[in-house]
Amino acid sequence: MFRTAKIASLARRALLGFVLSMALVACQNAADSAPPPSTTVVINSASTPAAPVQNESDQPTAADTPAVDESSPLAQPADFDWVFDETAEPINLSLSLAEDQAAEALIPVTGGSLTVTGPDGTRFTLDIPTDALLAETHIRMIPAVYVSGMPSGLEQTVLVQLEPEGLFFNDYATLTIVPTAAVPIDEQIMFGYHNHGEGMYLAPLVVDSEAVQLQILHFSGYGLSKGLLADLEPVRRRLGGSVEDRITSQVSSLLSQERQRKQLGMGEGQFPDLGPLMQEYMEKVVKPRIAAAGESCASGHLAMQTLLSLERQRQLLGVGGESGDSLMDQVIELMPDVGKICLQEEYELCRDEHIVHRILPAYLGIERQKQLLGIEDDSGGLIEGDGWNLVDNCLQFELEFESTGDFDYEGDGFTSQVRAKVPVRLAADSAEFKMTGSAPLDNYFFEFRLEDCNVTSNRGGATFEVFNLGLEVAYRGDEDQVGYVEDVKLVYYPGATTESFVINCEDQAPFSFPASSMWTGLYSITHADEISNEGGSAAGSPPSGGSLPGMGGMTGSMFMPVMPVVPEAHGFVATGWEMAGGELFATLEWQTQDGGLGLTENGVFNLYHRPVG
Repeated sequence: MFRTAKIASLARRALLGFVLSMALVACQNAADSAPPPSTTVVINSASTPAAPVQNESDQPTAADTPAVDESSPLAQPADFDWVFDETAEPINLSLSLAEDQAAEALIPVTGGSLTVTGPDGTRFTLDIPTDALLAETHIRMIPAVYVSGMPSGLEQTVLVQLEPEGLFFNDYATLTIVPTAAVPIDEQIMFGYHNHGEGMYLAPLVVDSEAVQLQILHFSGYGLSKGLLADLEPVRRRLGGSVEDRITSQVSSLLSQERQRKQLGMGEGQFPDLGPLMQEYMEKVVKPRIAAAGESCASGHLAMQTLLSLERQRQLLGVGGESGDSLMDQVIELMPDVGKICLQEEYELCRDEHIVHRILPAYLGIERQKQLLGIEDDSGGLIEGDGWNLVDNCLQFELEFESTGDFDYEGDGFTSQVRAKVPVRLAADSAEFKMTGSAPLDNYFFEFRLEDCNVTSNRGGATFEVFNLGLEVAYRGDEDQVGYVEDVKLVYYPGATTESFVINCEDQAPFSFPASSMWTGLYSITHADEISNEGGSAAGSPPSGGSLPGMGGMTGSMFMPVMPVVPEAHGFVATGWEMAGGELFATLEWQTQDGGLGLTENGVFNLYHRPVG
């Protein structure tokens, strides 16, 4: 008796591992990459005045079907030959999402939880464990207010869209659904889909949970309907738009029935032998993907995800492969070449199309994946080796800066002009990655003016410092898998100039004015609202003005504002760039003035992308 129960338990675990691995690979096939960002919905329920579900057909609901329908072909599939025939038209749903009720959060690699509550009170809770994410990720949960295209017999549907579409987890996240009206265990139909309702398939419920729970390894959309498995028999071959989704649908029906038996105390069930299906899947799907892994990053990624998902289920569920059948060995063997192909493709996009924002996240994701999988790095470290060289060669910029500052007091005053060409590149350390650089600030023109006096003006340059060149990335809707740089955030300090002058007036001894930051002081006043607090404590607002003492008995009377110089630790922030997106990547021009002090300043930043190679 004990031996029989143990075998049945192992069979259930193996079955769960297989179907969850299919779910992972299916989403990889549907969406290879994602864009980098409370609610539920009840459809066709008494408590929600939403439009009714429009069903696929008028098949009657089998109201008297037993809790466990042993005769249903959906529950006991005799063969799976049709699973590999992709000619069947999948079921596509039409959704209307309640964007105004979306919940979102930035989830760190240490994990977190996000809950959304819909108009009827139904709650969706997503729990993400530690190390499931490769990087800090913006997660969104969006409910639907209307859905059409559901198969006949399904009602009281609740569903939630999870974004970013195509996001993969290194470990299972758990989605828990608590509807306001309880759904009997034998009528709980969990389903999933891709993008905005494409390729509906059955998703596996957690067998050992009384709550409605789903373990997920990818993001798309998921929902719960009230219905019977027998209701889905007319559309069985249309459940799922890929081989993995069709397998997932069939095996999920078996898991659903096993859950019903377990939770209703009905004893153990009979499971079909999935060995032939697994072998056919390996021959027709897995092996061809491995063979094609070197063709592109997408192909390599798909092969890796296929192997990783299968091996992960063995590990997590304690179901090992036969001697010598180590999928992880194949993963380790593939990873260096796949990583190199992916980074090379990202570098070519950077070099040829100036898509600069993707290569560093891609590189860090590969490194993170290697760490989580326990793959030793023989390249010399995180920022060494061929992969890092591609990143470094991509993220090369040149910042051109030019400014003219003028102080005028009844014809007296000064004009000072500066310019700089600053190479900017990625600086990596143990804490963070920033794009930094420095170069001489050339004070190429300086003239001090004082009526009826001869003035010798002396130029004085400085050093222009880029503390960080940040890229603000955005996406043009959910279908945009590439994204674009929407703005630049430049944190910089232009340097403290050292202009000086000597005044010779009639009947007056020469007056030498010591080296002072005249242009920098003027720039600090006219750009006071751009002072940064990122480099240190708050700089505070520069004084609005002041005066220098009158210069003895000189002809005329000149009062010049005291030029407060912003400390280098604070610097300035420049945003609001005009994006060109080519070799001339971005431009920022301005004209500023302080009329009360007689100050004007105009200048320009030109940011060029100069990849190496």
